[in-house]
Amino acid sequence: MSDTINIKKLTKRLKGFKNEAAFLKFIRGQSEKKKDKICQLFPDNQFIIKYLADRGKTEETDEITRILDNKDFEKAEKDIEALFSKSPLNAPFLNEIQSERFYEPRISFFSKRPKMDKNIENDAKFLFRIINTHLTGKSPIYTKERINEKLTSVSKKRGGKKRQIETDLRTILALQNWSLARSRALPKNKKNDLFIEALNNLCQAMYIGGFSYFNISSFGLIHNEYIKNYKLLLEDKLKQINRNSVLYDFLPAMRGHFDGIELLIKSSKFLNSRLINTFETHTLDFKLKKLYISDFKKAFSNYFKGKKDKMVNGIHSNIFIFLYLELLIYLACIFQMDLPEMLSQYNSFDTIIEKDYDISLRVNAIQIRQLLYKFYWALALSESEPDENAVTADTETESKADSSPYELLCKIVACCNRTIYEIRKKSNVDRYIEVKYYELYPLYRYYDALVNYLSNYEINKDMKVFTMNFLRDALFFKQQAIARQKEDRIVNVIQKMMDILKSLYKKKVKEYKESMIKSGDPEYTIAP
Repeated sequence: MSDTINIKKLTKRLKGFKNEAAFLKFIRGQSEKKKDKICQLFPDNQFIIKYLADRGKTEETDEITRILDNKDFEKAEKDIEALFSKSPLNAPFLNEIQSERFYEPRISFFSKRPKMDKNIENDAKFLFRIINTHLTGKSPIYTKERINEKLTSVSKKRGGKKRQIETDLRTILALQNWSLARSRALPKNKKNDLFIEALNNLCQAMYIGGFSYFNISSFGLIHNEYIKNYKLLLEDKLKQINRNSVLYDFLPAMRGHFDGIELLIKSSKFLNSRLINTFETHTLDFKLKKLYISDFKKAFSNYFKGKKDKMVNGIHSNIFIFLYLELLIYLACIFQMDLPEMLSQYNSFDTIIEKDYDISLRVNAIQIRQLLYKFYWALALSESEPDENAVTADTETESKADSSPYELLCKIVACCNRTIYEIRKKSNVDRYIEVKYYELYPLYRYYDALVNYLSNYEINKDMKVFTMNFLRDALFFKQQAIARQKEDRIVNVIQKMMDILKSLYKKKVKEYKESMIKSGDPEYTIAP
């Protein structure tokens, strides 16, 4: 290609570029000598100013940042797609699990309860202590190679005993990967893979009967570290994109994904600490016990016969019930985790909730929480689509997001209203409610859904109804808290939620009216 430049023709061409992407496509096709010459001839052109800044060739420095060619661009695109595929929003730790069924050993009056192998139990305790105290010195009895050998041999067996052994082996595998992932010398992408592998093994263990406080609290801790590590990977990728304007087309998808991760961190923070601290005083032996459906039904039967202290698998019936429900509430927070729904069906929660107020609140919390996380996920996926070269959403992921954010919002509002209605009924009978955490739970989740939706979408008439209903319910809980002389913290939190939502709603109404005025709509004065 000749380095001769037709200034008149080039001037016309530069003026004809509609956006930076078109200019960058043109400039990438020029030789280095010609690029420098164009930059010297047109130093005031807005695209060239930005181009020079991105290269690092400014008045302050002569250093040139390498501009990506087409091959590098394709590689960057594949890297971003690969990064998205390992995101907590896409739940890669559930990919290899046949989650339409739940297996667990059937415990009858005559059958023996499967026990954990003593060596496996000791290894689980050992690895758990290492992770929590960072002690080293000894090694676990089972190596990864030996565990994989045992898993291969176990797969040839049948029955509940096989499931029990496989559950425990996968738990140890998960703990080993977790302990490896905590190494500071390991790169962030390697850590991410180890976290996914650990979570995958724990999920498989849970779906074949490994439903225990130990497994789920370990899952919570690993999942928390996994999200934080993935956020760091996203931040690194965003920095790379910001340094190369050629990659700017990927920014909308990246920012949308980043917002989804932020929502995930924000909403899981409190619940995660609550899960881990709830039964912290209990022994590790208690935490390792499997919580079977048959045991739950026995505990429930004892609960309503007035035998709350009667032992089921070494646990008091009332403790067993509320531990079981607390664990389900936590699992309902995980994207695409359908285990809480499956176990709810197995346990016939629809009939159970009619019998006890406290149990009813927790079962409703499971439903609300699962809907809320689907809602956050839909919000993250429905961010503005990137331009022509942007990363498109995974088709499998899209198919799973079967509801729009608005449809999910309506479901959340309906579920919260249903629960609040039951709480109001109780206050009419008993003249008061306790204003406990699970009584406030539907109000908090109602607020979370409304605020996040209003921040991202246009207002409509339904939003006015939803907002007014929330303010009415919030006022009810505030009055109950004052009447019961609850600490000021609850009253202040409720008041703050009301103020934020009012302010956000008014802002959206103002924006709506301004847009109506600009469009010439004669009905702009009517608030949505």
